[in-house]
Amino acid sequence: MELRKDNWFEGSRIPFCSALRFIYCWCEELTSTKFCEKQLDLSDKTVIDWNNELCVLDMENKPNKKVGGPDCIAEIDESLFIKRKNNCGRVLPEKWVFGDGSTIYSDSWKGYQTNRIEIEGFLLAKVNHKYNFIDPDTGVHTQTVERMWGSAKWRNKRYRGTARHHLESYLSEFIWRQHQVKENRDCFESMLNSI
Repeated sequence: MELRKDNWFEGSRIPFCSALRFIYCWCEELTSTKFCEKQLDLSDKTVIDWNNELCVLDMENKPNKKVGGPDCIAEIDESLFIKRKNNCGRVLPEKWVFGDGSTIYSDSWKGYQTNRIEIEGFLLAKVNHKYNFIDPDTGVHTQTVERMWGSAKWRNKRYRGTARHHLESYLSEFIWRQHQVKENRDCFESMLNSI
């Protein structure tokens, strides 16, 4: 059986044992360029490329899911990871996708165009952070999603930020890692199954 045929390792010039060690280290969040250069004898470029490829690998094998659905609550909140320098550069369009029948909790930020959400037939409940973080009458809040964004940003800062062109793979990795914890899965085993 050839280990590098018809799989993720095909075409790689890295020794197979080093590749497996890298994947294990990636799962344990030990893939700084300095660490990998010293411990695995890998170049900066290889480490960056493999970090980006691994975090997208498992996500590519899964169908995209809508958030919410019948009897589900979807909290929404905006979060800025990368700023435009000097207000230059294009503003990217937003795309929100929710499952039919979702109840959406949001703060009262104008950018959500909540009238469009209601026109589409979703149930919408808002909390106005000017007055409360949890609506005293309805219990509506956005604290769960705000905490999630806080965790993603903390991790991003720990790694000294993310280049704009790597943001999607960074968020894919964050989502993947959150899912592994939620499902109580072994990251290394999950990644090997994806390969």
